Parts: sequence; C-alpha cells; structure tokens
Amino acid sequence: MFGAIIGDVVGSRFEFNNIKTTEFQLFDKDSEFSDDTVCTIAFMDWLLNASKRTSDSATEYLHTWVKKYPNAGYGVRFYQWMRSHNPQPYGSYGNGAAMRISSIAWAAKDLKELKELSDIATGITHNHPEGLKGALVVATCIFMAIHNSSKDEIRKYAISQYPEIESMNYSDLVKTFTFNETCQGTVPQAIYCFLISSNFEDCIRKTISIGGDCDTTSAISGAIAEAYWGIPERILVRARDYINADMIKTVDRFYRHYVYQYGNSVKMNRFRKAQEKTFDKAVQELKNGKKESHWMWYMFPQIKGLGESEMSEYYGLCGFKDASLYYNDEVLCPRLVKLCEILINLPERDIKKILGTPDDKKLKSCMTLFYLLTRDKCFKEVLDKYFNGELDHYTMKYAIDQILKR
Repeated sequence: MFGAIIGDVVGSRFEFNNIKTTEFQLFDKDSEFSDDTVCTIAFMDWLLNASKRTSDSATEYLHTWVKKYPNAGYGVRFYQWMRSHNPQPYGSYGNGAAMRISSIAWAAKDLKELKELSDIATGITHNHPEGLKGALVVATCIFMAIHNSSKDEIRKYAISQYPEIESMNYSDLVKTFTFNETCQGTVPQAIYCFLISSNFEDCIRKTISIGGDCDTTSAISGAIAEAYWGIPERILVRARDYINADMIKTVDRFYRHYVYQYGNSVKMNRFRKAQEKTFDKAVQELKNGKKESHWMWYMFPQIKGLGESEMSEYYGLCGFKDASLYYNDEVLCPRLVKLCEILINLPERDIKKILGTPDDKKLKSCMTLFYLLTRDKCFKEVLDKYFNGELDHYTMKYAIDQILKR
C-alpha cells in the first residue's frame, strides 16, 4: 500500500545514514524505492490476479517481481531465494516479513482470513515463528485501523503481542536504537512510532528519526498510519513520481478494487461509527438552534490538511475521491443533507450563534467542498444563507491546485 511505499521511499536515503531528527525534507533527489516497495507490490498483484491464493502462487508472484527488480537492495538470504530455480522458505525472522504485508489487511474479509493469507504470504520465505508473528501483528494492526479500532484498542493488542511497547520512550529510542533487521527488533518500535504520532506525516518523521533500518520500520508504521489517518494528497501525489509505471498500474488497480468502492468503502466506516450514537443528538441540537456537543468533524467533513488536530487528520477527507465516497454513501449523504435542511430552515441567520467559532468556518469549508463536487443546491443554500454565497478560500485553493495538476 502507498503508506508502506512512502515510508520506504522517504526512509531510503537514511537507512545507512541515520538522521535522528524529525526535521528533514520528505522527498529528495536521492530518494528511491527499495525491496520494501517491490515486495509490497508483488503481494498486491498476487491478491488481485492469482487464481488460487496458495503458497505456490504467492511464491510465483513474489519471485516474478523481485527478478524484475533484482537490484532493489535485498538481504543476502532473500537474494539467494530470488536466484533459486526452486525457491523454498529459509527459516527467516527478518523484518522483510512485516514490511510487505500491508495489502493482506485490505483484502481480508475477517481476522480468520487475515491470518490464513498472512501465513501464506510470509511462510514462503520467513517461516520462523517470529517472522510469522511479526507479519501477522502488523497486518492485524492495519486491519484494526481500517475497521475503525481506536488507538487505545490497537495499543492494547500490540502490547499483548509485544509487551515491551508499553515501556518504550521516544527520546530513549532516538538515542539508543540501532540497526536491526529482525521482526522482534523492529516491529515493536515501528508500531510504537505510529501510536505516539498525531498524523501520517508525523508518523513517518518520528519513525525515521529513531534511526536503525528506517526505510523498513517506516514502511511498517506508514502502512498502519495510512489505514488509520489516510495519506495527505500532496504527499501521495509526490510519492507517485518515485515508482515505475508498471508499479503504479498494479497499485492503482488494487486501490480501485479494495479501497475505492463507491457506497461500500471501508474508508467511510469511521464516519458511520462516529455518527451511530451522535447523529440524533446533532439533529436535536441544530433544531434547538445551538450546537452543544462535539460532532463537527464527522458530521460536516472537510478536506484533510485544513486543520491541525488529530481529529481533523482522522476525519479529514483525502481529496475529491474521498468526498465522492462520502456523497455516494447511502447512509452518510442523506444525513448530511438532513443537517443542511435543518440549518436552511432555522430562523437564526448568524451561524456563529448556532455553531460557535471555529465550527462556523468548518461548516463553510464543508459546504464549499460538497458544492464544488456535486453542485447540489442544498449546499449552495447553506452558503447563501450564512455566508452570503461566499466560498471558503482554502477549500477553493485546494480545488484549483487539483485542477492545475490534471
């Protein structure tokens, strides 16, 4: 997945030149994809195209991709596996098992299938118990994030598998963490970096800053962070420049098949879950003419990046594609329209008296986004009534930037 690919590309130039700070340029002329990316894409291809998901077919797809990119920086034993005419598992517990597993979490229907697919994809090379465990723990963290588990829930699970996470300290890791290529020596640290981060970019920066095998640890943490927060579009667009056309073709097809399914995307589950117990309350508060509780981010969503809080990152929409998913959702769209209709029919015309500040600005941003996307009249009526028809400047700037990129 792109979270793993971005972690790999950004971390590539620091793998043997650790930087030990979060202050660095994300992408550079020396940034490049490595084995982490190649192997991640190989399993995306396998999940998309294999007629049967078996150890033999997993071996075939992985073997094909790594032979296509033989100089991507593989470890010695994996390189021997790649060169073999009859590749067999070699008892490894290296972190290569965990850095390539992210697509499994998006394809699996439940935790039972997740384990089955993870063990198949891992066991063809890394069949040591620690290799199998590392991959499965990472896949499970990603699966939990996709299906809207909280950070606390992910933390509890991760600690149950790697108790040392509970006592980790970021400052100590920056000072003491060194190069380690094992699952047990990198997976806990990568998960910890996700747990202490506030958004996707912060996760990548923190993971790289602790040092060690940082392209792989940030591929691991980046994959979890993508599932939890999504990826800012400016980073996603930039990352595409660092992988080849055949890779992009496979990645885009995987996203279309497993991530961007209109009306039924797991990416929208976070909104449904948040609204489940609060929508009726939001309706009543608006009818009363005064917002009293905290539901703005997930009732009136905006483009990711317009806010700085963890809530804004978690509930921010990753571009027009996410906004389309929201608008085409059979549950979320009718609720959004209902809230708009309540606002349109209120006698009060001062939105600050209804929502307060800065929630008035959030409403303006949300209405601008969905009006630009759909031209639905209800969004225009809210803008006309409360903002004199004026569109939100920052959302407009985002829209223009996207048009210019096409």
